[in-house]
Amino acid sequence: MRDDVILCQVTSRNNSDSFAVPVSPDDFVTGSIRDPSLVRPNKLFTFDTSLVLYTLGHLHPEKIEAITAMAVRALQ
Repeated sequence: MRDDVILCQVTSRNNSDSFAVPVSPDDFVTGSIRDPSLVRPNKLFTFDTSLVLYTLGHLHPEKIEAITAMAVRALQ
């Protein structure tokens, strides 16, 4: 049995669309990213957890809520 996670695209390129949520190093509780980026919750995919090499960090709950709300909006 595979353990999959649902992920969404993150890019540092300015591929902004109406669903993109900006994230910066300040949005992280632990860890960080080098450059300000865009989370694109309208670009979802599944990934086998055994293939995950590392975690960059964890976002503040408020940012996770904003991304989740935008994903729900994208799916409606």
